[in-house]
Amino acid sequence: MVPITMEGVLLALAGGVLIGLSASALLLANGRIAGVSGLAGWCPGPATTLSPTLLTFLVAMAAGLWAGERVHRTIGEAQAAAARADEADTDG
Repeated sequence: MVPITMEGVLLALAGGVLIGLSASALLLANGRIAGVSGLAGWCPGPATTLSPTLLTFLVAMAAGLWAGERVHRTIGEAQAAAARADEADTDG
């Protein structure tokens, strides 16, 4: 069994918020409900052009990956700093 940690809970919550925001934005902008198959169907092929919707989707995907990486790195750095502080307290 995997232990439940605050980091895991926060990352799951952040992911859910991002998915909800992106689905809401698509619904408001296009009147369409987001679905992975529908979004993947917009991906450019040999004869397609980049529509504003597809471009926004691709930019949002890249931004989401970047934001997720930053959150994960920040949490990791905070945990490492806390571990160093605990180690210093036990040594001194």
